[in-house]
Amino acid sequence: MKILIWIGCIFVASVVQVLLGYAGIGGAIPAVLVYGAMFWSAKALCKKYSESQQRKKTQHMMDAARQTEEFSMTQVDEKPQKGNSDEATPLNHQIKFCRKCGFELIEGSEFCSRCGTEIAKE
Repeated sequence: MKILIWIGCIFVASVVQVLLGYAGIGGAIPAVLVYGAMFWSAKALCKKYSESQQRKKTQHMMDAARQTEEFSMTQVDEKPQKGNSDEATPLNHQIKFCRKCGFELIEGSEFCSRCGTEIAKE
């Protein structure tokens, strides 16, 4: 994505430079100013993009930790039911989570429904 930001800013700077040339404001100083402004803009946009990606990654990790914590709390809070031992109870029914993103996996699936990571067969 960052490369697209840089390419877009270079393209915009080139277009602005051509338009300035048509307006009779061509030369080295306007060119340096236009390209300098576009490179500064590209750098700022890349920084914002990186911060956005880091926030998403942090939020994703917090969500995965919260899901794991909630799951472990339900295992501690729920007690096995007395009676027929063939019945599935929360303690003997294992819920799996993706090793990459921590998302709860759908039973029997081969890939994580959130990130697409292949699920290891046990």
